[in-house]
Amino acid sequence: MAALALMAGAAMGALLPRSRTEEETLGGAGGELARQARQTGGELAEKASRVAERAVQAGKDEAERTLRQETGSPQEAGSPSRMTH
Repeated sequence: MAALALMAGAAMGALLPRSRTEEETLGGAGGELARQARQTGGELAEKASRVAERAVQAGKDEAERTLRQETGSPQEAGSPSRMTH
């Protein structure tokens, strides 16, 4: 998670205009570093999205399993619960 935050910060920083000191120090390599940071940030964001989707699906699956165990009846995915209180 820390790596994702670090890369997101680097990608955001890459979008900002470079300072004179950065230009003098990095020269043409600075543009390439910024491009790589944007690319890596985008890749990490895609991976994080896929992980989040899997986590949500796992949560849904577990909730359905728990509901089936507690009610003693099979519930099809997406069907409304018939629990009464």
